[in-house]
Amino acid sequence: TYASNIHFLKEINNFKNLTVCDYGCGSGILGIALAILGARRVYCYDHDPQAIESTITNAINNKVDKIIQTNTDLTLLNNKLDFIIANIFLHSLVELKETFRELLSCDGILVVSGVLEKDSRELIEKFSENFLLLELFQKGEWCLFKFKKIPVI
Repeated sequence: TYASNIHFLKEINNFKNLTVCDYGCGSGILGIALAILGARRVYCYDHDPQAIESTITNAINNKVDKIIQTNTDLTLLNNKLDFIIANIFLHSLVELKETFRELLSCDGILVVSGVLEKDSRELIEKFSENFLLLELFQKGEWCLFKFKKIPVI
């Protein structure tokens, strides 16, 4: 799904000068892609310290280490994000929906993937209170969702 996500990122958004986050970054591949696509600052978050080490190494190897900031604690983030991508499992996504809402700027974009087609209705229902579904893409049994944060009035 990473190759599909990177292709999708190139198609859906202009990342020039945006502050973005790869939530659950693993090796950092999506965060690195966001940096290469022009993001001003990329926060790569993962609770696994080995993932953070891997992301740092890969950012250096791809010459984007000045743009990428890694962390195991996003509560330290003190500015709003324009864009978040999270390629993690459904259960974790649902648990994190309030966190995503709080981290995003008022018109921020959230892209989630790593969700099976059979779980797509549940994800949309759980996120509909805080996010407007803009696009849904499917490749095989895997789905990718593009949401826009609904501003709190």
